[in-house]
Formats: sequence, structure tokens, C-alpha cells
Amino acid sequence: MAIRLELHDRVDQKRCARCGGDYRRVYGTIWDDERRAGVYSADLHQRHDDSRLVLAVGTMGWDATTEQWRRYGVTLEIWPTADEIQMKLSEASQSPFTNTDTLGHILGRDEALASPLRDEFFHLADHIVREDGRVREQLNQYPISS
Repeated sequence: MAIRLELHDRVDQKRCARCGGDYRRVYGTIWDDERRAGVYSADLHQRHDDSRLVLAVGTMGWDATTEQWRRYGVTLEIWPTADEIQMKLSEASQSPFTNTDTLGHILGRDEALASPLRDEFFHLADHIVREDGRVREQLNQYPISS
């Protein structure tokens, strides 16, 4: 299994509904060998002394109810501490990505933690944090004390 990222050139300039600050949204595709393993979008907020970001990751999963493959996504808040990168699943209602078909059904926190895709979401997020220079640069700006 060789995970690689395809970084998209598209960058959207956005305004945060919560704080009113500007941020960039960047995009990418995740490949597992020759299979498209997922897509992602990262909101890179430009807040003073805070390098948190919001990451949405979408992948395919089997829906036993409909017996079909279906797109599922999660939203994670990600931030650096002095020693490591922290990730927290967000509630679907807090996700800026709920109105998109690209990522599929956005799972809430409890739903994602109980999902058979949970480990896959975190595995893909780890690759994005390590390998997407735009995300890594954001996280390297200001470590946050726990």
C-alpha cells in the first residue's frame, strides 16, 4: 500500500463565519497505489499565533444497509503542540463541508468513532499532515500549548 497525494492547484479564499477572519481552502486527492482512496480539503485559517486547521477527508465505505459502496467523510480539527500534532473529530453540524457531494455523508463525532472507517480516516489524515506542504507549513507556524 503506497499512499501518495495529488495536490490540486485550486485555492479558495474564504471568510470565517465565526471570527470574520480570512482563510484559504486547499484541496487534494489521496491515491493508494493506482486506486483513488479519497479526497480532502483543508481550511488554513490565518489567525494570529494560532495555526489550527480544519481538515475534511472523504473516502468510500461499504453500506451494509443498501449493500452498495458509498462516500463518507469526517471533519477534523488539527493543531500542533510543542511535541506532536493533535487531531479531534468534529460534529457534522459544525463542519463547513456538510453541503457537498464530493466528500459524501459527513459523519458526526460519535458516528465516526464507531465507524469501521475510523482508522482509515486517521491514517489518511496522518498522510495529509506529513505530506501536503501547505498543511505542514500551516501547522509549523505556531505550536499551541496544550
